[in-house]
Amino acid sequence: MLTAIKEIINPAVVLDIATADKKLTLKEDGLDSKIRKLHVQNVPEKAFAFTLDHQPHGRDNRLFKQLSCYVDISIIRKA
Repeated sequence: MLTAIKEIINPAVVLDIATADKKLTLKEDGLDSKIRKLHVQNVPEKAFAFTLDHQPHGRDNRLFKQLSCYVDISIIRKA
């Protein structure tokens, strides 16, 4: 199941997990945010994380308005 999810999620929204440290760092840059970074520890080895705050720019912005920005558009083009 995890492999299937990784195949359809747009790589631009995937978050990097430091697998050696089992740590995920989430950066918050919103003006009203009370924190700048959130460190999640003890992340499972086979974890997968992606952001829900993705804001594409340029041509991608037009494409993302038509489809969910979480779906990898290159998968759609292959079909």
